[in-house]
Amino acid sequence: SYPVSSNTLLILGCVLLLFSVWKALGARQSLTALLGWMSLADIAFVALGFACDGAGGGTAAVLLLSYNGIARLLAWFCLNRLRGITGSYAPADMAGIGRSAPVTAALYAFSMFAALGISPLLTPDAKPFALHAVLASGLLVAPMLMEFANAAMAALTVLAVHAVWLGNGRYAADN
Repeated sequence: SYPVSSNTLLILGCVLLLFSVWKALGARQSLTALLGWMSLADIAFVALGFACDGAGGGTAAVLLLSYNGIARLLAWFCLNRLRGITGSYAPADMAGIGRSAPVTAALYAFSMFAALGISPLLTPDAKPFALHAVLASGLLVAPMLMEFANAAMAALTVLAVHAVWLGNGRYAADN
């Protein structure tokens, strides 16, 4: 049992998920701000997992916290390394840097997609576990919100990775 009721945690998780995805959609001009808001959305998924009674929700929450935490931390380190080259976190300034720093940019792409659950590693994606646990709780709004957030985070991830790898900036012209 948690010190906060499951319904309160479910409501807080939904509000945090909506707020963080909304802020992430508006933070596309800074890759670190985008990463921060997407990380907060991951914390909302953790809260939703813990809000569900039973082992499934708790297990999903712990898996999300560990896997996504490691992936987002790796992405942050890669962004800082790329900022050391470009001098900025703006996608326009990092456009095409993947051609000049392919290893760092590949690790960045890998970590961003791994946080979404798209990973070549054999790690289970915990978001479907959390979604199943929330569905089992009988509420329909939370799973729909979770799927909307997943779609928005996937689109933002593709945009961020595209800017680093395929953007047409000064680094794209070097090669």
